[in-house]
Amino acid sequence: MGSASSNYESGHLIRRDVRRLSRGARRASPQKTHATLLGYLGYFGTYAADNGAGSVTHRVLGSRDPNRVGTEQLRHFRLDGDTLVIETAPVAPGGHSYRIRLAWCRTN
Repeated sequence: MGSASSNYESGHLIRRDVRRLSRGARRASPQKTHATLLGYLGYFGTYAADNGAGSVTHRVLGSRDPNRVGTEQLRHFRLDGDTLVIETAPVAPGGHSYRIRLAWCRTN
């Protein structure tokens, strides 16, 4: 593992059900712009992995959500054959606990 400054990454997550804007983003209604914004998460920064602990820490340098800028986001990971699974610790907003899980599959 290299130093954190050499490990740059970016992540972009888009909901499948986000609809196209017929008039473009700059001319869309506030309601459509809001729905589009909520359907997208993008960030970039550096990361440091701890293979022994099965964790990775993302240091957020820029994000669509300005509250994440400057934060460290701890995630747990595992390799399952050709699939990399990364997930959050349990979160419980509103009393309902869940994890956010992403899986990347290697293809040939």
